[in-house]
Amino acid sequence: MNYIKLMNRFNIIKGLFKGGVIVAAFVCATTLHASNLDDLLDQVKSDGKVESKVHKQREQLFLSNQNNQTQLVKQSITAIDDATELKLRLDALLKSNTKLITNLENEIENKAGDLSNVFSIVHQVSADQNVAIRQSVISAQFSNRLQSLSDIEDKNELPKIEDLKQLWLILQHQMTQSANVSKTKQQVTSKDGVQLNIDVVRFGGFNAVSDNGFLSYYAPTHSLLTLIKQPQNKYLKKSSNWFDGSTSVLKEVVIDPSLGDILQLYLLKPTIKDRIKQAGLVGYAIIFIGLIGACVALWRLIYLSSVNKKVQKQIKNLDQIQLDNPLGHLLNVAKTNNHTNTDLLESKLEESILTHVPQLDKGTNFIKLLAAVAPLLGLLGTVTGMIATFQTIVDLGSSDPQSMAGGISQALLTTVFGLLAAVPLLFCHSFVTSKVRALTVILSQQSAGLLALHIKKNDTNLSESK
Repeated sequence: MNYIKLMNRFNIIKGLFKGGVIVAAFVCATTLHASNLDDLLDQVKSDGKVESKVHKQREQLFLSNQNNQTQLVKQSITAIDDATELKLRLDALLKSNTKLITNLENEIENKAGDLSNVFSIVHQVSADQNVAIRQSVISAQFSNRLQSLSDIEDKNELPKIEDLKQLWLILQHQMTQSANVSKTKQQVTSKDGVQLNIDVVRFGGFNAVSDNGFLSYYAPTHSLLTLIKQPQNKYLKKSSNWFDGSTSVLKEVVIDPSLGDILQLYLLKPTIKDRIKQAGLVGYAIIFIGLIGACVALWRLIYLSSVNKKVQKQIKNLDQIQLDNPLGHLLNVAKTNNHTNTDLLESKLEESILTHVPQLDKGTNFIKLLAAVAPLLGLLGTVTGMIATFQTIVDLGSSDPQSMAGGISQALLTTVFGLLAAVPLLFCHSFVTSKVRALTVILSQQSAGLLALHIKKNDTNLSESK
């Protein structure tokens, strides 16, 4: 700070010669609190002496500390030498310890022999079995063994004899339980989410059942859940037989050989109601047409069967004319026109046949029409389903197949429904047509026979008159 003040004062004095004596003297006197130039000069000299005295004191202080700095340097050099010596000793000790560790490792490896692979084998076996046992339905009953298996898997050292025995016991227990049928009381979660303590029969490691049906195993919580959708009743009945009596008695059993995967896939299997819903409006139309065609075909088959039965009964007894069948009407026409000429009788018989054939053939063309319309509606559903699929691709892209499943399902199911409706209707149409043709043939044959009898009778009468 003194140096800065001195420089400021020097600049002020310098300004006296450049900027004017009066102004500079006034500024200088104001700044240095001096009344004239002599006072200013005395003040500058006084300040110079003070600053010189301060510099000398600082110099003496520095010289007095020089000896201490030299001592610090010597101490630092001594510390460096000691550290260097310590480093050399530590390097030698490290080298010696490294050599000792290598020798000990070699000695351990030589003494271990074939046991050197025990760690990797035990770790691999325990890891594999840990996954398999956790996914097994047996763990719903014996969940306490999982912790022991996890402890063996997590160890990073050579397993002990106790660990090997524990692993062997767990594997042996798993194999034993896989061959047993066990009946115990366990906690089961129902479809409504209610915890029930009920009897459960477990068939080895395949599946478990209760009175409510098949159960599924949920591995994260080691719990049993009631399947939302159960298999067919014939499978449930066989499984329910195990709740009556002892499990040691030989009985028929239904198991899931995939250890539960088939039962889980069964949940995804759509029902007939789901299929109809996926087919959409076109599917409902096809089903309606199929039902209408089936009803008409059934009605015609029942009617034609009844007519055929009456006709066959009339054939067996031609003398007793029954007017409840076409053949009876034909016989009645022949009897009524017995004395007419042959041409007139033939016309009457043909008229009677033509009157009854349309009644017999009624509805057959309608069945044929429905059989032709059903596959066309199926084709319509296929086209609309593909349009919906392509629209989904345009909106969402083709990266998500599930988003396109609705349109594809509709396209395929409507085609299937159309064929399922058309094929039976075609068979029904053919069967109904054959029934109509059979009755028509009977009427034609009987008509020809009646004409032949009438011609023979007329010829006999003509010969007797001659």
